[in-house]
Amino acid sequence: MAMKKIHCLFFVLVISTGIILVTCCSTKNNTGSKTIKKPDKAPAPGTVLVSADLVSFEEQEIQYDCSLKLHTILEYGPATPVLAQGSIIRATCKKTLLENNGFNMNDLQKLSPLKMLLSSEKGMGEKFVLWRIKAIYAKSEQEK
Repeated sequence: MAMKKIHCLFFVLVISTGIILVTCCSTKNNTGSKTIKKPDKAPAPGTVLVSADLVSFEEQEIQYDCSLKLHTILEYGPATPVLAQGSIIRATCKKTLLENNGFNMNDLQKLSPLKMLLSSEKGMGEKFVLWRIKAIYAKSEQEK
């Protein structure tokens, strides 16, 4: 009789443990999916958001060759070469970027520092990175 009670108790213990484990696992999955946050939109791979002065520029046929003094590196995209704060880099800027946004280089020099999105390009076997200005944010956009 005592052996039968032990077997019943063991059976009830195994069943209740199984029910508790199934309930806990399903609860964790449900609450976990509710708390996952979408990541903030980060810069695309190979791009970096900076605050920089437009030191100088030289007009070419379809673009400007610019010298930028980097004040602050605001955010890197994945696989972007590292830039040193305070350094001066060379970057190109298509004339259409300025024309489409109502900018001109002389005015941009006066508005420095500017918030800019730069993209990097590096050819196979090349040691130097080519930087391109992909976006320039106006003062009202910089304050956001």
